[in-house]
Amino acid sequence: MPWEGLTALYAAERAYLDTWTAVAKRSPADSAYHAWIQNWSGETFRAFVADLGRDLDELAGTPSPVLAHRLGVLFTRAARFELAFWEMCWSGLAWPG
Repeated sequence: MPWEGLTALYAAERAYLDTWTAVAKRSPADSAYHAWIQNWSGETFRAFVADLGRDLDELAGTPSPVLAHRLGVLFTRAARFELAFWEMCWSGLAWPG
């Protein structure tokens, strides 16, 4: 099902947008990472994520309760993998083997 892949992609992109938008509010303009943060929290990326969400909604339509549950599980799993990746980077560990 194509919407399963889009759900995982949307989870990751939405996590990036939400996280970097929060960071952007606290990031000084003279930070070495300012342009990078602006890229992942700016209007272009915001529009991309919104379009991706709309496309997913259109493709999935009004999902059955079973499909809605499945997509929710996929979204949560993808978001948790993103969190685990960044926690791994922050703590200096390696990905679990």
